[in-house]
Amino acid sequence: MSTMQCAWHRLRLAVAFVVLLIFSFIPAVRCLLQQWLFMSRFCQRGNRDPSIDLFFDPNDWIDKLPLLAGAVVWQDPGTPQNVAGSLRYHRDWTAAERRDLYDAYWNARMDVETGVPEAPPEAAPPLGVEGTLYPRALAWKVFVAHVGHAIAADNAGWFAWRLGAMTAAQLAFLVDSRSLFHWDPIAGGTYAVRTFDQNMATPGDPVRVFRFLRDHDLIAGNSRATVARVLGWCRSNLVHFNNSLDWQAYWQYGGYPPVERVLAGTFYSHATDPPQTHWTAGCHGTGGFLKAVLRTVNIPVESLRPVVERACEHSLCRFPLDELYLSHGDDPYSNLAYSDPLPDPDRLLVDAATYGAWFGAAVADNARCDNVGRTVRDLAIADPSSLRMMRARCRDTASGAADGASQVMLELRGPHRGPYVSADLRAAGLWTRLDEAIAAHGGCAALPPE
Repeated sequence: MSTMQCAWHRLRLAVAFVVLLIFSFIPAVRCLLQQWLFMSRFCQRGNRDPSIDLFFDPNDWIDKLPLLAGAVVWQDPGTPQNVAGSLRYHRDWTAAERRDLYDAYWNARMDVETGVPEAPPEAAPPLGVEGTLYPRALAWKVFVAHVGHAIAADNAGWFAWRLGAMTAAQLAFLVDSRSLFHWDPIAGGTYAVRTFDQNMATPGDPVRVFRFLRDHDLIAGNSRATVARVLGWCRSNLVHFNNSLDWQAYWQYGGYPPVERVLAGTFYSHATDPPQTHWTAGCHGTGGFLKAVLRTVNIPVESLRPVVERACEHSLCRFPLDELYLSHGDDPYSNLAYSDPLPDPDRLLVDAATYGAWFGAAVADNARCDNVGRTVRDLAIADPSSLRMMRARCRDTASGAADGASQVMLELRGPHRGPYVSADLRAAGLWTRLDEAIAAHGGCAALPPE
């Protein structure tokens, strides 16, 4: 509706309101009046989407979709008889809980913030404890805000991919409370964000996070391209933390990094005159960031830890809508693959067959460990024009190091010296391509200092 149409519509509603007010003792008439008042407020807020269905109730919609109804789950707090807590499906929610979902849906549909704080002080852990620990009331608010937003986005048709086409497992990453946090009796009876389930991230208001993606043109016509755009943003902006992981110093919060602060950038408080930086808590922080950000556009993300070896407990990501993977949460901003020109961020994603060959059950744990981050190393071998690779080659040239003991191989090898053999890379022309790239940049002396 235009502004003039809204004004005319409100005038007609006012006349009708006076007439129908006389009959407001009739429940159906009273309900109709409430809907009309809602429509008037809707216009006044500037949201004039003609496709809006003012009679839409997300609870009724869930009830009509068996897969979704079975995926919308809240984990209740534990009891002495059931310490781990029990699961309560949407069909068993109270009238008040259904009303909370209704309100969350309409806030998201009308682009109204839900009131979820970006860094809730009550969820910050005690000194010496790691994590984000939500009290029950706040955990419910965060959960229902995300479920309401997921349904609102789908109902509005903001993306081409739809909830109705997803499997139960895919839906669970979006609408099951355990995708956000777990009831934890050990953590003071709170809902805890776990490192190896949700990864290191404190989710924010889904409405605000979605606005960021929308306003920065990070939403594409399909889910894969959207993931690639977000990975491209990560490559251009995220910076791995340095020194020790001090939550307060990097993100001014005692819990895990607030997603909204990662998006906005923060100032490292232990530095003198620090620049505003999009700090990430490494692969676990980036995994949690991707989960929290992409869920606001209904793209599920699963955190993976395929290596048992403690020295290699890295976090990887799976994007189940397209069955694609990141070989390491740090891949997007690894400067090993900062070639000239930069590769398409879509090339950071590998398919299920490749993931299985690198991390499948038949692969030895040492080999899996060496394959963490293999995607960016493969990209660096294909185009070794990143400054990191060229500088390594220049150091080798100056020292006369043999291929097998070279800085180039040190950059490419994993903790167990795999997965590459220097003779194979020599035969494949890696050193020739490196020398050509260095020459194209004016030689070793012309490379910018580290």
